[in-house]
Order: sequence, then structure tokens, then C-alpha cells
Amino acid sequence: FPSHDSLTIDYPETITNISIYNTLGQAQNITFEYNRVDISALPNGAYTLVITIDDEIFRSSLVKVAGK
Repeated sequence: FPSHDSLTIDYPETITNISIYNTLGQAQNITFEYNRVDISALPNGAYTLVITIDDEIFRSSLVKVAGK
């Protein structure tokens, strides 16, 4: 899904960890607080979002786009 400054993850359980990886598999520096992820410092492009909740891992594609 496309985003430009931040992501809000709406999930009823506590999110253990969120990681974002570029297309080379390199972890990116992000700020994760409660259910919000700040991606404003990331360059535009495609990423993989990895969300850990307890022992379950969920992956999704993320596209960082220029803001308005």
C-alpha cells in the first residue's frame, strides 16, 4: 500500500515489533511508537513491511511516495 509520511497499524493486539526492509533486504531506520510508524526519512521506493505480533510474523509490501 502507498504512504508518504507515516503508517498507522490498526490491530487489537499488542504489536511486538515492526521492521521495514528495502529491496536489497537491508533493514531501515524507523520510529515505531504504539501503532504509528514514521517513514518520513525513508527515500521514495518499494519496501517490505514485517510486523511481529507475539510469535506470528506478517509481511506486506509498502511503497513510499512523495508527499503532497
